[in-house]
Amino acid sequence: MSQSDYYGQDDQRNQILRAISEVQDRIIELERRSADPQDPINPVEFGSAFHALGALSLKAGHYDQSFESFSRVLRLARAHGKNNWAGAAHGNLGAVCQASGQHDSACHHFAEEARLARQCGDLVWEARARAKLGTVTRLAAAADASA
Repeated sequence: MSQSDYYGQDDQRNQILRAISEVQDRIIELERRSADPQDPINPVEFGSAFHALGALSLKAGHYDQSFESFSRVLRLARAHGKNNWAGAAHGNLGAVCQASGQHDSACHHFAEEARLARQCGDLVWEARARAKLGTVTRLAAAADASA
């Protein structure tokens, strides 16, 4: 790896870490505002902020933080009856589990994503979720075979 490639990766990682910090600050501000009954917060704001934090954390390899962030999105989705949000959250949770080698958990989340996609009537989304489920199932089988 050339020195410029190394420093380029370092710059990209620093950009991701700065973005994580900015999103965390945004979440703190939203939580502060939500404590004020005169300033109601739209759940979409919270969901968007936690989704951004989850995606950035996954990119940075911070799997625990990513999982917790996407879990918050899932709880918001369930609380507000948003199956499309819940399906997307399950897909993201599956991606975190897959990246961290937790294949059984990834399978569960991708299966839930596919179920909710079907419930929402989005057959393309369902097919994509089933493809992810197939991929992680093969990875799990390969991991079991090598163990």
